Amino acid sequence: MGLWQQFLVTSQLLLSLFMPLGLAEGVREGATSLVTVFSHKMASAKLQEHANNLQEMRASLSKVNSLRAAEWKGTLANNIEKLLVKLEKLNMQSKTVDAQVANMTSSENELRSQVLLLSESIERATKNAQHHKAKLGLALIAIDDISAKYAKMVFAVRDAVGSYGSTCAVGAPIDLFLQTQMVNEMDGVTTTAAA
Repeated sequence: MGLWQQFLVTSQLLLSLFMPLGLAEGVREGATSLVTVFSHKMASAKLQEHANNLQEMRASLSKVNSLRAAEWKGTLANNIEKLLVKLEKLNMQSKTVDAQVANMTSSENELRSQVLLLSESIERATKNAQHHKAKLGLALIAIDDISAKYAKMVFAVRDAVGSYGSTCAVGAPIDLFLQTQMVNEMDGVTTTAAA
């Protein structure tokens, strides 16, 4: 109950106490109609005020919604721009990595061809070393054979010197002295080769 209505009810009570009943009823009817008119005017004013408040709220909500929509669109556009910049950076990095991979692949292929060439060279060198080792083995066998023949010859010369003597010139082969000297030289070579 509004303040005005309380005032009217209170005034009706006071009037009914102090005034005669007929007059009080007329005043009460007038006051009731006044309260009804006044309460309708007041209700319509409150409704108008409430309607104005609702319109203001609707306008502010509409403004807030449009600002939020604009902000969201701005944020979305900003995020899209940032993502596009990141995508461009990643594309550049991808191109750099692709170039490095291609460069490394080229280097790997070159190194593989060099390894192949070196492997073939090592095989040839190994075969040459085996061939030289075989030749060296044959040479050592030949040297051993020659040394054995010279050793026999040294024994033969010593036997001849023992049989004919060192001063005997009759019946001795003419080249006995040269052969003795050569055997002594070979004996020195054989001794140093064995050492």
